[in-house]
Amino acid sequence: MICPKCNKDTLQNMYVRLSLPCENGRKRTFKTVGYVCMNDECDFSQKSKQEED
Repeated sequence: MICPKCNKDTLQNMYVRLSLPCENGRKRTFKTVGYVCMNDECDFSQKSKQEED
């Protein structure tokens, strides 16, 4: 994805790994928590808005 700060195609999703209980043990899933730019000269990162309960 294109980074809004440096305009390079170095923007990646930031994930956290969650373990959820399910019928046969635990199920692993990934949740996107934001974006981070992989460009060394750019320090852009953005957290996704947390869902309100």
